Amino acid sequence: MARIRTIKPDFWTDDKLVELDFATRLFFIGTWNHADDNGNLRRSAKSLKMKVFPADAIDCEPLIQSLIAHGMLMEYSVSGADYLHIRCFAKHQVINRKSKSAIPLPPWLSEQPDPRPPEGTGGDGSHREHADSRNKPPEHHDNSRNAHGGLSEDSLTEKEEEREGSKPKGSNDDGGDLIRGSAVDNSTASSSLSAKEIAELLRLWECERGKNPRFAPDAQQIVEWAMRSITAEQLRTAYDDAVAQRDHDRDMTAVNAGFLDPFVAKALAPPKPKPLRSMTDVELEAEGRRLGVSTHGLKLDQCIAKLEQVRTQQRGGHAA
Repeated sequence: MARIRTIKPDFWTDDKLVELDFATRLFFIGTWNHADDNGNLRRSAKSLKMKVFPADAIDCEPLIQSLIAHGMLMEYSVSGADYLHIRCFAKHQVINRKSKSAIPLPPWLSEQPDPRPPEGTGGDGSHREHADSRNKPPEHHDNSRNAHGGLSEDSLTEKEEEREGSKPKGSNDDGGDLIRGSAVDNSTASSSLSAKEIAELLRLWECERGKNPRFAPDAQQIVEWAMRSITAEQLRTAYDDAVAQRDHDRDMTAVNAGFLDPFVAKALAPPKPKPLRSMTDVELEAEGRRLGVSTHGLKLDQCIAKLEQVRTQQRGGHAA
């Protein structure tokens, strides 16, 4: 759900931001509105395009790449899903009441309850090393120091405050601790949902869009999703894609289980293995261990050829 964010006057003259073109700067501001209160959002160029530039013929993937290259956004992956983190978001956006989120924290922040970086660190205060650069904390100095506003704000909307005030925490009416407003916390995002929890989450998300949905826990699709052990994170990914498709089609109809079903199937599909040629040496070695293959002493091309051969054999002899 979009949130109110603030912008400092220095944003417009920041020496790093002025290097970006107009569309990229505007898109960057848009990511603040659609990020959760930890500065994280799903890495979906299509979904972000429909949220930030719904009426413009703009490809947002190059904008994302440009912001990553300039150190404004950072990529990371959790359980095969890709996300973006806005650097120094917590430093510049002061939020009084954080909303819970279904989006997992970046690996370098997941063990820190407060992502605000301490003074004198390289952006997030973490110095751990990661094999995958997508999940590696920034090592360069903050180049978006004036990019965000510094005003205090309440993240929860009035509707959410009314809902929190009218229902006791953990009551059956709001689905218990798992379901709270529009999102799910990190401790439950990867847990399997029951049919009742699936129906309740979808109902809440659609109500936030101003719809009046009806999701029955005993509906065939919802029961099947629960039997396939869908998680809140996977359900939200499917739901966001379905909403983006509705927006693209300029269809104001509520999202229902039948329309959502193919998007759920996509979210539940096993992630495609990372291409071997895009892996680092450390990742290739780890992939070899996973496949039970020794890559010691092999040249790069030999290593990749051997791993690809084993991958193909494990897929039943069919190339990807």
